[in-house]
Amino acid sequence: MKEIKLVLNSKSYKITLEDDFVPFFESEFKRFFEDNKLLDTEDLIYAFVQLVYDKFKSENLQKEMIDTIKDSI
Repeated sequence: MKEIKLVLNSKSYKITLEDDFVPFFESEFKRFFEDNKLLDTEDLIYAFVQLVYDKFKSENLQKEMIDTIKDSI
């Protein structure tokens, strides 16, 4: 387990992550926030909207792939 410290609106938060999840988390964190661990509410809203959009696109792609496979059977 690894503990990571983040600061949101001047308040410090510590989160504990499983070791195998840490590299993925850090990569995604950098995608949204670069190396900035001092966050504000707007940063988090932007990141949440982007994650929801990414999930939306991924689910649509999965549906298209399933339909393609069904059509080929």
